[in-house]
Amino acid sequence: MRSLNTAVSRSQSRFSNVRSKGYILLFTLGVLAVISVLVLSIAVSLRLDAQLVGREKERVQEEFALLGAVQYAVARLNTTLESQRQSGGKPFDTKSRRTFWFPDEGPYPINIFGVELVASLEDAGIYPDANLLTERDWQRLFAEMGEIDLQASSALAGVVVRSKLSLAKRSSAGGFTNFRQLLSNAGLPQYLTRGSVSRGTPGIIDLLAIGTGQKQLEINRSPLALFKVLAGFNDSQIANLQLARSRGTIAPFEGQKLLSGSPAKLMLEKTDLIKIKIQMKNDTVPVHAMQAVAILKLENGIYKILNQFVSEQF
Repeated sequence: MRSLNTAVSRSQSRFSNVRSKGYILLFTLGVLAVISVLVLSIAVSLRLDAQLVGREKERVQEEFALLGAVQYAVARLNTTLESQRQSGGKPFDTKSRRTFWFPDEGPYPINIFGVELVASLEDAGIYPDANLLTERDWQRLFAEMGEIDLQASSALAGVVVRSKLSLAKRSSAGGFTNFRQLLSNAGLPQYLTRGSVSRGTPGIIDLLAIGTGQKQLEINRSPLALFKVLAGFNDSQIANLQLARSRGTIAPFEGQKLLSGSPAKLMLEKTDLIKIKIQMKNDTVPVHAMQAVAILKLENGIYKILNQFVSEQF
């Protein structure tokens, strides 16, 4: 009997030891699992941080490259002006002309820090100054760009107008002085402000200018959307304008006929303003590609930057 009790006692002791070791093993495995999760999360976090830092580095490099490209474009335009003065206003021959930059010509390639870019130069007078748009103009613009209802477009228009008036009270500029001020308005969706590459739709920076003091339409080159906004064109009138453009350059008197009865002013002469847009040259532009927009004005015989803006396309 004593031997039986001893055996039972030993069995219980061994079972107790096994159970204790089992608890220790489970605890150890649990601790290892927690540590593994922590290590994995730290590794993922570090990898994400590295990716974010890398992307931010690329973004800053692209931004500086674009700003440098704007300065380069201004220098090329001013070089052309100086060469024209030295030649006494005589036209350049075909070979010499290839070495200079001219407004409303191009596009022109630029290489800054190994980044391949392309610059387009247009008379900024074909785009209305954002500061001159009425609240009704903004309503029509947002409705046309975003295909949103009247209530939503009215609300967005009110945001922009109030922001402009607030800025006008704080400075003598009379409103927005650059695209950054305009596009930073709270409540404006990015697809409206910067456009959408994927959707193929223009943004505010593609349709307007800042600081030009102009509010007119060029019958051959102003974006069609602006004829709905400023001239009140319907779809039928837009179709007629597209047809007229497809047949060749529309003469000023024909443009006056097309705009007859509308409140829009027809642009009849070139201005001393240039709108530069610089984008990546690649055919396959990344979804978040950077672009630069600048407004230049001819003052005292040279082009000067009125304002410039670098943003991402979406």
